[in-house]
Parts: sequence; C-alpha cells; structure tokens
Amino acid sequence: MNHDELERLIAIVGATRLENFEFKGEGQHLRLAFERRAAAPAKVIPLIESAKAVPVVKSPGMGIIRLTHPQQSEPFARTGDTVKKGQILAFLQYQDVLDAIISEHDGVLAKACVREGDVVGYADAIFELQ
Repeated sequence: MNHDELERLIAIVGATRLENFEFKGEGQHLRLAFERRAAAPAKVIPLIESAKAVPVVKSPGMGIIRLTHPQQSEPFARTGDTVKKGQILAFLQYQDVLDAIISEHDGVLAKACVREGDVVGYADAIFELQ
C-alpha cells in the first residue's frame, strides 16, 4: 500500500462512524483507531419557500395530460383564469380512461407546468395557482 492509497483509506474510514479499523494483507498490517467527539447538533435551515409555497394542482396518477376533453375544442382553464375549488382543470388519460384533474384551491391559474400530451407521474405539478 503506497502513501496515496493510505491517505485515501484513512479519509474514507474517517468519514464513517467506525472507531477501529484493521487491515491485514501479505506482509502488511494496518490498524487505525479514531477518537470520536460528540457530534454537534444538526443545524436546521428553515425552508422559507415552503411557508410561501404557491398552491399547486398535482396529478392524481400516471398518464397523459389532456387539457381539453376529446369532445371539446376549448381547454377547461387558461393562464389567468379564476378557478374555484372542485373545478375541472384538465384530464389525465391512461389507456381509454379519462380521470378529471380537479383544483383543490380557489385562485387564479398562474402557470401551466405541462403541455397537452405530456406524460406525468403521480403527484407531478400540473398547474400553479396564485
């Protein structure tokens, strides 16, 4: 084991919670002992953004976004529209099934996070409200 390998090994083992480490090889024997100090309490960083989080309409499942119903040409909601809690904003299609994406908040539709035909997963952001 050369000097560089030894330094890397010490750094790797030192980054763990191990207090003792022993290595035996052909003609080599290494024993490391670390003195552990009490860990400082973790610093908690408040997430200010979460307190000011904008309401988001999330996908109820996995599928393809349909901003209009197949039998209509107009989208249910456009950016800038006022929406009410319980209002249908779009549909989620999987195979031949259409599942309504419903607003859980009152507000103004600030941003569409997806486009017609996008594939989304469960709880992906679909719309942002103000």
